[in-house]
Amino acid sequence: TRLMSSSRSVEETINEIEKKIASLKRENKKAYFITHSLGGLVLLDYLEKNNAKENVAGIVFIQSPFYGAPIASVYFENPYYARTLL
Repeated sequence: TRLMSSSRSVEETINEIEKKIASLKRENKKAYFITHSLGGLVLLDYLEKNNAKENVAGIVFIQSPFYGAPIASVYFENPYYARTLL
């Protein structure tokens, strides 16, 4: 089952993850997640904070910025140069 994707808020994404994991847990099943970008960070944060890793069979992270975004590094190193790029 596909989770409803949301760009409205991180909280909405977390609620979708919680509902799906709870549903699968009642059915004695595990989840597989394929995430993109911020969705991967949200999922990882949720699993860590809620100790829900045992309910997940696998995760694929696509372009999740685990080490931040490169443009952020440019900005913090030299904000005036970054403004000319942006």
